Amino acid sequence: MTNEVFARVKRVKIDALFTAQGWNTQDPNAVRYEVVLPDSTRADYVLCDRHGRSLAVIEAKRF
Repeated sequence: MTNEVFARVKRVKIDALFTAQGWNTQDPNAVRYEVVLPDSTRADYVLCDRHGRSLAVIEAKRF
């Protein structure tokens, strides 16, 4: 499995988990992908409150 295919599969699985917990993965104000952080690193996901403020930074890893 290539890295690109793995990333797509990973995102589908993680998005399903977020959706099951009530997060709207289609709303960029709620769930952001591949976010560049202030220290120039990247986060796979950032979950935001209803005002768009960051609540959690999530880094997805292989099983």
